[in-house]
Amino acid sequence: MEARLKAQELPMDTAPTKKRFSWLQKFMLILLIVILAAGAAALGVYYRNTGALPFGLQSFLEKPQVELTLPLDSFLVNLKDDRAMHYLKTSIVLSYMDSGDREVIEQSMPQIRDIVIQHLRGLSKNDLAGADRLEVLRLDLLDRINLIFGRDIVYSLYFSDFLIQ
Repeated sequence: MEARLKAQELPMDTAPTKKRFSWLQKFMLILLIVILAAGAAALGVYYRNTGALPFGLQSFLEKPQVELTLPLDSFLVNLKDDRAMHYLKTSIVLSYMDSGDREVIEQSMPQIRDIVIQHLRGLSKNDLAGADRLEVLRLDLLDRINLIFGRDIVYSLYFSDFLIQ
């Protein structure tokens, strides 16, 4: 037992040594700090003179845009078909990025509803079969709606309900 205790004890002259940096390590550390400080100063001068940051750093300062949505009333239309009567009931949600565009969209609601109804009535049941055709319909409606405004206000269009009977 005594031997084990003696083995665990450290001799008095073997105190833990501090790790010292060599002159090269100190020089590299100082050089790194100087380079970082010079880069930060140059970036500050560039930002003050131009008002924008280079290398895509401006995106870190900007607030991320949040997608805003506006649900439309549901649509119930007759589909174009020679043999039988088919109906389409769908609900659409418009998304936009600028909060000021909501008022513009709401003021144009009669034109938006008219465009959607006219476009949907011109389709047959076969035109709406398949997920790829639904994506084409989404893009067509999005393009037609944005034609009202003369610019791309509506960012995306979502179908919240889609029922064909």
